[in-house]
Amino acid sequence: MDILGPQIRFLTPLVDDPDGYCGTSSVVPPNVVPLHSHPERETLLILSGALDAFDGSTWRTYGAGEVFDVPSGAKHALRNTSAAPMSIVLVTSASMGRFFRFVGRRVADLPPGPPTAEAMGTFTTAALQHGYWLGSPAENAEIGISS
Repeated sequence: MDILGPQIRFLTPLVDDPDGYCGTSSVVPPNVVPLHSHPERETLLILSGALDAFDGSTWRTYGAGEVFDVPSGAKHALRNTSAAPMSIVLVTSASMGRFFRFVGRRVADLPPGPPTAEAMGTFTTAALQHGYWLGSPAENAEIGISS
């Protein structure tokens, strides 16, 4: 399934247990995930490629075998600035897994090109409804992400 560019595959079943977790494997094309936060902790293990991650104060590059851990509620951003996709394993809460399932789109159903304005609007609405914080264009510009 596609989440506005990154393509994910669930490695674990989604459970209704409030303490449950979710594991996914993801292929992330050259792309940016703007500044945001969410109540769920997430841990990313980079399998191949390089991840530039903003941890709320600085950018750092993570390579294969390294881990970027995002505490609950922490503002963060991600980007793959290389020409090649990177591969990661993400472990997070089952509630975030359900969010991914809600906003995800079947790859076979996607039109060519970048996400449409409608797809972006649907994602933004869903993120806010799930209690996620999304950085403004000005906040993203402050950390070097332009829209």
